[in-house]
Amino acid sequence: MMMVNMGFVGVVSGLPKSRLERQGGVDRRRTLRMNGIESFSRREFVELAFGAAVSSTTVNAGNGTEVAVTDRVYFDVSVNGKDLGRVTFGLFGKDAPKTVQEFLKLVPGNRAGDRLEPSSPEYTNSLIYRCIPGSLVDLGRIRNLTTFVVNQEVYYDFDGSVLPAAAELEVNSLMPVSRGLLAKQRFHIGPEFSIILNANPPLDSQYTIFGKVLEGDDVLEQIEQLPVRTNRSMEQEGSFADEVFQAQKKFMTSFGQNVLRDKRALDAYDYKILRRVEVVRCGRL
Repeated sequence: MMMVNMGFVGVVSGLPKSRLERQGGVDRRRTLRMNGIESFSRREFVELAFGAAVSSTTVNAGNGTEVAVTDRVYFDVSVNGKDLGRVTFGLFGKDAPKTVQEFLKLVPGNRAGDRLEPSSPEYTNSLIYRCIPGSLVDLGRIRNLTTFVVNQEVYYDFDGSVLPAAAELEVNSLMPVSRGLLAKQRFHIGPEFSIILNANPPLDSQYTIFGKVLEGDDVLEQIEQLPVRTNRSMEQEGSFADEVFQAQKKFMTSFGQNVLRDKRALDAYDYKILRRVEVVRCGRL
């Protein structure tokens, strides 16, 4: 049986043994690498092997396009307090670095220095709030997070804390042509993002693709089955009665939102999910 000392991995050739013995630590590894030899501790070897495996992971982003997955994040989802399951995302940090960086700032357990603030907003307890069947699911709405403008600069207000906010304009060649792709609306300031449910070409110029659902499509299917608010009339679509209904609805909703500032009107939007769907836990994998 052949035994390998994991404290020193490599084939030594062309380098005197005495020289190896005289050198230690970083200097020894540097010299070995210069001579075509690699030397790693057990921990370095495991980290290198794991890192290589992660960096080499690719997924199909539609139309046969293979995209590298740089980070993995999970969302545990519930409906009206009942566990629905876990959705795992693979993020495209090479193809959408700015969007992925902003997304990870809202994921707890992130690497030190990547978060907005020690007590910053996060996707835990955020809402999955809208579903357009056959099109997309909107999620990532964080409670108590609002925006305001000072001297043409936009900021977040989170429970009394002021945090910087900015719209990231990022364009890549990826298109929303496959179910499960993650999409961020360009010029949108906020944590909200979407999951594509089907090929949706009309979104091409509006959204940046930055990831994909790796596991948990069954959770998406259950969300798609939930009732949503459509505000449709009982009349035939396109009829005079239907047009009158739509005009009245538009006027009353606008009046309630912009004049009365009624919360019920502010929360009235088409395809709102009529159940409480939230992310109860999230983190990096």
